[in-house]
Amino acid sequence: MLLIKANKLFKQIGDKTLFENINFLIHSGDKIGLVGKNGSGKPTLLKLIIGDLRLKNNNIQIGKRVIIGYLKQNLEKQNLRVWKHIRESNLHLGEQKIRDYLAKFLFKKNTINKKIKGLSGGELTRLELLNLMLKKSNFLILDEPTNNLDIETIEILESALNTYQGTILFVSHDIQFIKNLTAEVYELNKSGLHTKAV
Repeated sequence: MLLIKANKLFKQIGDKTLFENINFLIHSGDKIGLVGKNGSGKPTLLKLIIGDLRLKNNNIQIGKRVIIGYLKQNLEKQNLRVWKHIRESNLHLGEQKIRDYLAKFLFKKNTINKKIKGLSGGELTRLELLNLMLKKSNFLILDEPTNNLDIETIEILESALNTYQGTILFVSHDIQFIKNLTAEVYELNKSGLHTKAV
């Protein structure tokens, strides 16, 4: 099933052309890694897909049944506690189910009552990824998900994403992470998107 179709995307910032002639299709179940040099416009492309940025000619078509979950690079730290954050976002789940899910993402007895603003970068990434999955997102968009993560947390992230049944589009510089997800890889540069071997 076709989820997203983009045709001749062009983005300019001031006098600088970030990218042009971007064409792509994303189908259900695809795992796509997006790479490119710093300044090539990778976060900008993600923001165009999720609708945070708009183009004069909106050439991105998104399927009606697509539910996007977006994991951005700099997550907001809140005053809520870990358990309550998941509870308030997923009222359909019972207390034990929530505890079970949190445990799978390494939030055990001593951490489920921590305030989110006191979490490390890795803990915050784990928590928000769990939240996106519980919200039944069928298309995850992840911006540098392994940044500041230790090896154990990266392994948990890889395991969760490899069992995820939906579609994944992610930006990463972590070649091993890309290989472990067996993702198709595309490089973004000024002239467009190009397949790349890793």
